[in-house]
Amino acid sequence: MPYSDLKQQLNVMLNGALSSAFSYRDKDTHAHSVRVVQLCHDFASFLSLGDQDKRILSIAALFHDVGKIGIPDSIISKEGKLSKEEWKTITKHPKIGKDIVKRLKTKDADIIASVVEHHHEYYNGKGYPNGLKGKKIPLASRVISLLDSYDALTSDRDYRIGMSHEKAISIMKSEVGVKFDPTLAASFFQHIEHIIAT
Repeated sequence: MPYSDLKQQLNVMLNGALSSAFSYRDKDTHAHSVRVVQLCHDFASFLSLGDQDKRILSIAALFHDVGKIGIPDSIISKEGKLSKEEWKTITKHPKIGKDIVKRLKTKDADIIASVVEHHHEYYNGKGYPNGLKGKKIPLASRVISLLDSYDALTSDRDYRIGMSHEKAISIMKSEVGVKFDPTLAASFFQHIEHIIAT
C-alpha cells in the first residue's frame, strides 16, 4: 500500500477515534452534536450551499462542543444555575474545541476550527469567546448557533423534558437580531416549519 493511502486511512481512524472518545466522555453532548449534524445537513441543502461548505459545516457541527472534554464533569452535568466562576469556565469550551479541531487530520482543519471557536458568538456582539458581531461571525458558526439552540431546546435532558417545537421557535424568534442572524433565522424558521408539516 502506498504511504499516501496509509496516511489517509490513519487520518480517518484518528478522526473517528476523537469522535468516539468524545462520545465516551459525554454521551449526551455527543448525541446532541450528531443531531445538529443532521439538522445542518438538511438546512445546508435548503440554503443551496456548495459541497465544500456543506462538508465544513458538517464536520464543525459534529465537533462544535468537543471542547467540553476540557471542562470538569461537575460543571458539564450540573442541573442548576452555574455560578459566575463556573460560567467563566464553560465559556472556555469554544477555544478548547478550536485547539482540538485544528489538529484534525482533514482538509480545511483551520477553517473548521474557526467555525467551532465562534459558534457561541451573538449577532449583536454580546456572545463569546471574542465578541464578534454580525457578518464578522463565520456563516457556518451562525448556522450552527441556530441549530444548536433548536436541538438544545427541544431535546430531553436528564434533568428536564425538551420543549415543544412551538415553544422553542417562540423563544428563538425573541432572540433574532440578538443571538441569531435575522436572514438565516428567517430561512431556518421557514425550513423547519416545512419539515414539521411533512
